[in-house]
Amino acid sequence: ASALPSRLPPAWVLLRPNEGSFRFLDRESDGPTPEDLAPYLFGSAHDGDFGGYCALCMEDADDEEDNVLCVACRRNFHRPCLDGTASRAPSPSSAPDWTCDRCTPCTGCLRHDVAFGTRVWTTGAGGSGRMRLCLECQGYYEDKMYCANCEHTWDDGRYRNVLACIAERLGRRSGGPSGAPTAAAPVAAPVVTDAVAREEGAVEDGAPSPNGETAETADPKPVVLADGPIDPSWYRADSTVWGFNEEAMIGCDSCNLWVHAGCAGMRRGEYEEMNKGKHAIYNKEFLCKSCCEQRCRSVVEALANEDVYMMFAFPVTEDMAPSYRDVIERPMDLQTMQIFADGGKYYNYAWVREWFDLMVLNALTFNIPNTKMWLEAKDFYQRALPHVDKLLPAVPSSEHSDAIAASFSRAEAALEDERERVKADATVEKKDLVAGVSLAEEIVVRPPLGKSPDVVASVPPLAVCVRPADAHAWAWMECCFLCGSSGASDTMLMCVDCGEAAHSFCAGSPAWSMGPDAVAGWRCMNCKVCEITGGFSEDEARMLYCEMCDRAFFIDAIDPPLEKPPFGTWVCGQCVDCTVCENVGRGRISKTEWSRDAEKCYRCGGCAGIIEEKCCPVCEKWWKDSDLNMIECGKCQKWVHGN
Repeated sequence: ASALPSRLPPAWVLLRPNEGSFRFLDRESDGPTPEDLAPYLFGSAHDGDFGGYCALCMEDADDEEDNVLCVACRRNFHRPCLDGTASRAPSPSSAPDWTCDRCTPCTGCLRHDVAFGTRVWTTGAGGSGRMRLCLECQGYYEDKMYCANCEHTWDDGRYRNVLACIAERLGRRSGGPSGAPTAAAPVAAPVVTDAVAREEGAVEDGAPSPNGETAETADPKPVVLADGPIDPSWYRADSTVWGFNEEAMIGCDSCNLWVHAGCAGMRRGEYEEMNKGKHAIYNKEFLCKSCCEQRCRSVVEALANEDVYMMFAFPVTEDMAPSYRDVIERPMDLQTMQIFADGGKYYNYAWVREWFDLMVLNALTFNIPNTKMWLEAKDFYQRALPHVDKLLPAVPSSEHSDAIAASFSRAEAALEDERERVKADATVEKKDLVAGVSLAEEIVVRPPLGKSPDVVASVPPLAVCVRPADAHAWAWMECCFLCGSSGASDTMLMCVDCGEAAHSFCAGSPAWSMGPDAVAGWRCMNCKVCEITGGFSEDEARMLYCEMCDRAFFIDAIDPPLEKPPFGTWVCGQCVDCTVCENVGRGRISKTEWSRDAEKCYRCGGCAGIIEEKCCPVCEKWWKDSDLNMIECGKCQKWVHGN
């Protein structure tokens, strides 16, 4: 105050944060009133006195629709007052979880700015976008002094000053009253409260234990970052957790931001190995988490562009290759790689090269060498490998590269053997022709064919006489073997066994209710077999045909079995869409299930009127003889589900 000019005597100045204005208070008074100081108080005893007022303008906050409540400090704010500040009023959907500027911690230092509050800051390369920063950290972010992975600020000068102060304090404590040196007191270091990190040895042996005891000083071990908040004490200069302060930082070769070694998932041995220039990956190129994620996306996109036939685009399902999982233990595809690249859970891109080689090796292993699919996998590998080597310059070949090269060598050797065999056969044939050996002498006469074990066709195909001029064109047309017509091709059904075509109306098949699976697996009348046993019978009375998909079933193979075909509608279990229970609890539908109602399953009474009623009196659901969780009532002798 003594340095101020006389024309500016000391006085209280009231600032209006929502209006950007100020006014001088009366110097002759006792100073500002509690109402004047309320907008600038945080966590004081007066908070409860002003709960019914806006924390910015100190006007009444009775209208709940026009107010926003901070869930941390429980203070009210007028929406118009917030719109005049940098924080802005929250949307109605986010209002229940909203915190004010002073209660929102700073992303850069993980602390609260109780004086001015945090402000929204938009970062560039290496940042996560919009974040909240205090006034001090805004300057660090302008100078790019923040970790690109955890977004915490760093200051090398401040770090060195703190270490110098610690060393000076320890030096003063080293001498006793007589000047003789004594044992140095351990530096007060924060305790890592994460139980998982402590169990995995994330804290050095010299860190204080929960009961205050300190063991011998040992080499600290790194903490592997997991999903969740980080203890702010890890960033302190005297932290006992290695890798989260200015002691160990690495520069990103893409965005030029610095990263804590611990935030990069690097252990101390790897960091020291990198400083010696011996690390296989990081000495060639190091990327922060954001740049690594972008690079991984670029690689996956380049691989997808080279996959012209979409052979590796999606996971291989059982419908595509039923025996694929029996041969391939670790399936891989581009969709899975894209999901992991978008997740950003990897600190380097070595996994992309490994999974790329694994994906190609799986295709080469499952397919027969030198076939169409095998050759396409080989061509894809040769087209995509230059992109991988260009975008991932620091990654060496994976463990699967040798297996891929060995597969190519075996296939080439097999081709060479085939060429030699064909060449040898041609030489033998020429010698035989020169020697005058007749090919007719080498023909083996087979015995007459026996009688086919298949049953006689129940529906013979229709014979149609056409002119010779039309015979060639008709030979390439799909014609119904029942009516001989090639019209109405959109209603044609192709037998999955014999390949004959038939109109759905000629075959009596319900094409209107048949799904894609039923159409693809349709069998004509001559090829009908039981879908459960795979057998056939000349007795047509044993066969039941589903009125929704036209599949055939033996009456004694279904569950519950029947003695004779029922009267009325009969639907197999795969076509039942129960509207009573909405298919809850049905699990995987068995081929043996059936019902007489397409909208009611067996458990809901779909077989009522045909078989003996077996209904639980509690839940009114039907039960089967094969059910194990049944209890018989000792009074009425009815069976009840155990649950």
